[in-house]
This record gives sequence, C-alpha cells and structure tokens, in this order.
Amino acid sequence: MASGHALGAYYRVLLSGAVLVIEQDDPAAAASVKDVLRLSPVPFSPYFLAPRVPYTFGLEFLQWLEGQIRQRDIAAAVIPRR
Repeated sequence: MASGHALGAYYRVLLSGAVLVIEQDDPAAAASVKDVLRLSPVPFSPYFLAPRVPYTFGLEFLQWLEGQIRQRDIAAAVIPRR
C-alpha cells in the first residue's frame, strides 16, 4: 500500500497511502524492518514504525491510534500477530 505497487501479479493497489506498523513483541523491530526495506526491490514510502506503544488494547490505545492516523495521514495500520 505504501509503495502503490501490486502484490504479486494478482493484487493491485487501488489506493496507496502511508502505512503504520505497530510492533509490540519484537525487541529488534526497527532493525528487522530496516532489513526488509533494504532488501525489497519495491520502495516503501511513506512508512512508519511504532516499535513500542505505551498502551494495551483499549480506549487509550484507540485514541493514540486515531491521533497517529490523523497526524500522519495513515491509510492502513498493521498490527502483526504472533
């Protein structure tokens, strides 16, 4: 979504935009993401990583997320599941 490039040959991106990845479990999240982006043949921009959010899922988290969406004009937020 951040790149506007199709995923494989089958899934076109109809609307590109900024992506926010919220990573709570991986202590090396920033390094992991940096490696993925460095090795990718497709440019990812704009892309934001939140390696630690000080809230558990609930009202405070949703308020924080809404603020991030508005402030950064986020089109999609991803919360990886472990």
